[in-house]
Amino acid sequence: MPALPRSLLVLLPLAGLSGLLPCSVSAQEATPGSPLLISDSPETPAPAPAPAIAPLKLDIARRDLKNFLTDAESLSPYLKVEGISASLQEIFVIGSGAVPRAVFWDPLACRLLGVLDLDAPAPAPQFEVQDPGPEGGEERTEGEGEDTPPPAPPSPYLLMAEGRHPLTGSGGGSGRPVFFGFRLVGGMPEFLYTFGALAVEERLWLDEGGTVMKQRFSVRDAPRGLQITLPESWKTRAEASAGTWEKNVLTVPKESSAEVILSYRLSTLPPPLPAESN
Repeated sequence: MPALPRSLLVLLPLAGLSGLLPCSVSAQEATPGSPLLISDSPETPAPAPAPAIAPLKLDIARRDLKNFLTDAESLSPYLKVEGISASLQEIFVIGSGAVPRAVFWDPLACRLLGVLDLDAPAPAPQFEVQDPGPEGGEERTEGEGEDTPPPAPPSPYLLMAEGRHPLTGSGGGSGRPVFFGFRLVGGMPEFLYTFGALAVEERLWLDEGGTVMKQRFSVRDAPRGLQITLPESWKTRAEASAGTWEKNVLTVPKESSAEVILSYRLSTLPPPLPAESN
């Protein structure tokens, strides 16, 4: 493995994060070369190249987080004798000072846990206001007896893990994944692990100015291809470079299993079209 870039302490304003672990690294994607324009006539001006978005500098750290998962299946790797672990240990945190997003990947479960919107408004404090009842009677809590509870604040997590490991339905994928290590590829973190008979490379990075997160799976020995299952809430944001969708399950043929890239839109989703609209 080549020498890592210089260490950089990454401080993210994340509620519930514990102290920063010392194994923080910073990585930067190499700037691609400008396109080569060839003109048949020297008198014809070359067309202007399309505007390109500069690659993001990624900050990568390992931190302990407060356990933010809520789905029972995704919580199963953290089940202990005394119950569900309240903290997630040494989670990879991927972000950039240029965008208000934080991506979390866990080496215990070997999966993407979620993406946090750092600009999301903090939830309003929950408290009860009491006032005297009519004519000095019994006290009542404001809102008592109302049928409609107050709306819950929106989640600051754009993506949050649900269900079993996304490769569980793939031929050869079984048991619990085992983390092998990680490396930097072009400034992007790539996580290496085995899942049953599958040797998996999973790469994550932010693209298009941080409005898109990309996830690359590579399994070079998958004779029956791959089956990638996403939470249903993720599917509305996702596009795939290969394979066919059936609801939230992507089936990738064996000839494409060496590289399939999922792209998730992290910007605000457009409202759904009315049913009668074309």
